[in-house]
Amino acid sequence: MNEQAIRFVPFSSRFDRSTFDCGEAPVNSWFRTQAGQADRAGAPRTVLAVRGQEIVGFYSSVVGVMTRDEAAQAFGIGRAKYPLSAILLAQMGVDTREQGKGLGKLLLVHALTAFVEVSKLTGFEVVLVDALTNELCAFYRKMGFTSLEDHPLRLFMTTKNLRATFASAS
Repeated sequence: MNEQAIRFVPFSSRFDRSTFDCGEAPVNSWFRTQAGQADRAGAPRTVLAVRGQEIVGFYSSVVGVMTRDEAAQAFGIGRAKYPLSAILLAQMGVDTREQGKGLGKLLLVHALTAFVEVSKLTGFEVVLVDALTNELCAFYRKMGFTSLEDHPLRLFMTTKNLRATFASAS
């Protein structure tokens, strides 16, 4: 990565999103055209990774649920009595010029560490993420997520595991 430090900042329209390209058209489109509207509406919330005035990555999160069927797949039929409260890592992107340099891991650790802080004030049982590709799925698994049996690109991490793994990073 470039020697200039990366900063994590709340979404701001003062940063130009028009040239951001993570290589995934749907993610680029959402980030360029809808992230601002979503942020003004209050959900999802987006955090930018910036170097100087350039956006090099971002992630967005929102409150969600793990459905009863997903809970049954993840934890067994006994837990499927009700949906589980969740935080959804809704979007994440690393500019193509920064890919392969560790920024994705840095973004994810930042997000998960922030979720640990949220868990101190608001209850939720799991963190969810939907991987776009098998390669991204492997990345999330390496970071402690588990795939759902019937939907391998949907992954989860329990809040208990989140705290045990990422509380020390905060």
